[in-house]
Amino acid sequence: MYADSLSLRLGPHDEPEPDVALARATRSYARERPRADEIALIVEVADTSLAFDLGEKSAKYAGAGIPEYWVVDLQANVVHVLRSPIGDEYADRRTALAGDTISPAEYPDVAIDVALVLGEG
Repeated sequence: MYADSLSLRLGPHDEPEPDVALARATRSYARERPRADEIALIVEVADTSLAFDLGEKSAKYAGAGIPEYWVVDLQANVVHVLRSPIGDEYADRRTALAGDTISPAEYPDVAIDVALVLGEG
């Protein structure tokens, strides 16, 4: 039985463990890790790992076709919102601040208060 609910399968030997992965409910993930094409959004929380999360991890997720990737930057108190992967980069990048709301692209009716994500609300 598959018990590691935080890892996902990007390739035969690549199974990262994001802090949060929003998978589309197309099947049960109880026995098998979600594949990249089943992921709507990945969220990483960065305290000391920001360069890695916005560099190597971002390239890996974009290259796998993950449509949206958020990095919660605890040092700067912002959320980096990356969308529209092209190759190993995200074409659309913006920064959300406390006071802003963000929505996953696939779920635009879900508004998330950035202050709450940052632990300020």
